Amino acid sequence: MTDKKNEKKLKVGEVVSISGEKTAKVRVESTRVSRLYAKRYKTHKSFLVDTTEVKVEVGDKVEIKPTKPISKMKKHKINKKIS
Repeated sequence: MTDKKNEKKLKVGEVVSISGEKTAKVRVESTRVSRLYAKRYKTHKSFLVDTTEVKVEVGDKVEIKPTKPISKMKKHKINKKIS
């Protein structure tokens, strides 16, 4: 049961920038539906993630998972590199 709970928290995004040796900025896009017009639109959110275990470059697709706070802004780690 905990596996399904953790799977819901996983997010897939693209590495936008790398700042420092251990930090990358990942942009996660999602699709939402307008309540009034029932039209779909894209939204995005950026997360600062820890990259100590997996080395990534700008443009890579990655899967991130939440962890305990690593610093003031970093609260996610890279689970795996997709491409």
